[in-house]
Formats: sequence, structure tokens, C-alpha cells
Amino acid sequence: AARSVVKEEKMLKIGQLVEIAKFRADVELVEELVASVSEHVSDRSRAVRRSVLEFVEAVCLSEKATRVCGAKGLEVASYLGASSAGEGSVGLAIRGLRCAARLLGAAKYGRREPDECLDASSRERLG
Repeated sequence: AARSVVKEEKMLKIGQLVEIAKFRADVELVEELVASVSEHVSDRSRAVRRSVLEFVEAVCLSEKATRVCGAKGLEVASYLGASSAGEGSVGLAIRGLRCAARLLGAAKYGRREPDECLDASSRERLG
């Protein structure tokens, strides 16, 4: 029961931080919030990890997000996509990878094609 309460508290706080970051915070605070929330990326609770991804989706593509936010958001979304797939959480994996793809394609971050992000050895392996 205690774990459930802690999980609910984390999810509530992350949800409140979305509102603060999108509507009330300045750019520096948004960067701090993104860094802080991303620390929960490896939480054992799938619901908390889902809340982290919702935060990244809402904040890292917002007008106030900087390149620092975009890079951290890409790291978080990619990690959640890969780790969730390994755990068998297909829905969260797909959502994480879609978020990563949207961050890669965002004009505000220099709009890079996914192939541009792969090093030469990765491109070779993928054919």
C-alpha cells in the first residue's frame, strides 16, 4: 500500500510540473524541471515511467523548451522505448520511440532525419 501511495504522489507531482513548465516557468526553470523529472525514467512503476514520458511529450516540444531540453527528452524517450520493449511493455515502447522520432524531426531542434543520427557502423548493420 505504501508503494502505491508513493507512486501516486510521483505521478501527481509530475503532472503538476507539466503545467508549471508549459505555462508559468521561464526557460531556465523548464530546463531544471526536465532534468529533475527525467531522473524518474528508471522507476520500477510503469505508471510513473508513463508519466515521465507524458511530461517529455508535453514539455520538450513546447515553445519554452531549449536544445538542452530536447536532448534530455530524446535521451529519456529513447531509453523508455528500448527498456519498455525489453520488459514486454509494447505500448510504452512504441510511444517512447514515437516521441523520440518527433523530437528528432522537430524544426526547433534542427530537424534531423533519423539516418543522420546513426553512426557509420549502425548504418552498416541496418543495411
